[in-house]
Amino acid sequence: MSLREELEKLFGDNFHDDLASRLSHSSDMGFVPELVWSGIKLKIVPDYVVYPKNVEDVIELVKLAAKYNVPLTPYGRGTNRYGNAIPADGGILIDFSKMQNVSVDENERVAIADPGATWKLVDIYAQSKGLQLRTFPSSYDSTVGGGIAGDALGIGSYEFGFVSDNVSFVDMINTKGELVHLEGKDLALACGAEGITGVIVRAGMKLKPFTPYEAMVISYDNLDQTVKGIGEFYREVVPAWHIQVRGPSISSYIAEKFKAKLDQGKWNMVILYPSSRSTLVEPKLKRIAQSTRGNISEGEWTGWWSFNHGVNAALRTKGMLVHQHGLIHYTKLRELLESMEKLLGKLGMITPDGGYDVDIDLEKREVLLVNAFTEVSVSPVDKKVIYDLAKNTLMMEEFIKAGGSLLSIGIFAHKYTKNRL
Repeated sequence: MSLREELEKLFGDNFHDDLASRLSHSSDMGFVPELVWSGIKLKIVPDYVVYPKNVEDVIELVKLAAKYNVPLTPYGRGTNRYGNAIPADGGILIDFSKMQNVSVDENERVAIADPGATWKLVDIYAQSKGLQLRTFPSSYDSTVGGGIAGDALGIGSYEFGFVSDNVSFVDMINTKGELVHLEGKDLALACGAEGITGVIVRAGMKLKPFTPYEAMVISYDNLDQTVKGIGEFYREVVPAWHIQVRGPSISSYIAEKFKAKLDQGKWNMVILYPSSRSTLVEPKLKRIAQSTRGNISEGEWTGWWSFNHGVNAALRTKGMLVHQHGLIHYTKLRELLESMEKLLGKLGMITPDGGYDVDIDLEKREVLLVNAFTEVSVSPVDKKVIYDLAKNTLMMEEFIKAGGSLLSIGIFAHKYTKNRL
């Protein structure tokens, strides 16, 4: 019996080898796979696509892959940009969209989730029990499995750090087809491992009591003030939950498209904190604003527009975007932005003729997640667009030169693995 015959016998309608299914799983949200398709000879189209429904299905898949010596690629929602969920040599792609179970242990304050469950789904279940996620990636619609495998950060990271800081356990199928349970230091075998050590099949995410949030905005006229403001949030003990900085162009477009309470044309720092901490947080924010010559005002937590995908949605009305994101120590921010300005044009301005803007998350270890956006200067159907899209790769290099790293490592950015570690 062949591999195909065994897969079809075991998985029936959850097994696919038609061209449409295979092609639809050969790209992510980045542009790199299309370039590879026409350039480097990697086999990014899987031979087979399988939708497991439970842990036992995944165990069977791992054992079959070992038996026939074919690669396995776990796939969540494909929201990353580095080829993390894309095959490099065909094989079997595991689509986890049929493994989305979520349960909540109220006593332990832990959400137990399948790898295909989205962070949004987990948060909904948690909130139904009076709890909520401590932190989650800014791509709220990405999956728990992908977020753990890439060790993402995002909303809530100023208080709670990376995703790996908020995982209580991981159940994983190792390369031998064995179910292993990971806790404590052993979590490093799964968190940030990008799926190379095994396939995540279940995880426990730490929760906190649900609380209403307040928001304040400190707006700045220029980059100098903004950099000083960011520094103050690492020198001053501010019990905030999430801090995000919007560049001038991004602030303007989000204010226009989604009526966000941001000062257009300025750098806007949005600070979110539990209402119960307002008497502690607000005096500190006023002192920071005064010492850094910022303008402070009441903000608004309107949910999804505060996420990076909201930036994408707002800016997409302008034209085709090139986006890159990476990690940098806050003291290196100016160096990074100045080097990118030489490459992309004026900071704080996004036009087809040049320029770029940034969206920044603050993390508790003095690390910044910097999202950079620029616009393609030619029509998407123009063959020269490939040169504009290459700005993505050039931006990767700027993060490395400034002593930073990419947010995660996929098959198209593996040479930066050491920096990420």
